[in-house]
Amino acid sequence: MLPSKVGFAWSGTLRRVIIVWRRRDRALRKRLSQGEDLSGANLEHAQLARLDIPRARLRGANLTQADLRRVDLRWSDLRSARLKGSQLDGALLDGANLTGADLRDATLTGSVFEGARLGGVRLRGAVWNETTVWPRGFEPHDSN
Repeated sequence: MLPSKVGFAWSGTLRRVIIVWRRRDRALRKRLSQGEDLSGANLEHAQLARLDIPRARLRGANLTQADLRRVDLRWSDLRSARLKGSQLDGALLDGANLTGADLRDATLTGSVFEGARLGGVRLRGAVWNETTVWPRGFEPHDSN
């Protein structure tokens, strides 16, 4: 059994990590809200739920396991973005360019992709339902 002192050290370290993540997420939210181009940025595990950022420039960004629930990403550039395991429930992605994006294992329940470009998008393991709105003529299926 480990001494209790080690438990406190771990607990304090964990608190510092969480605080750093929260500061990072606040800074990211501000930068995105101001329209900064974050193409290619590492935004893994970012907490960006309910953010209103239409026309965001996130081409090739790593948004793996990010919280993007109810985010407004209409007309955004998400070409080749890595969204594996991200939560996109209720997200607005009308007109967004997701060509070549990786949405494997993402949750897409209630998301709106109307008019979005989804050529080459990877959906294996992604979860969607009848409330998810796809572009006209697009038939979602597990791929790659």
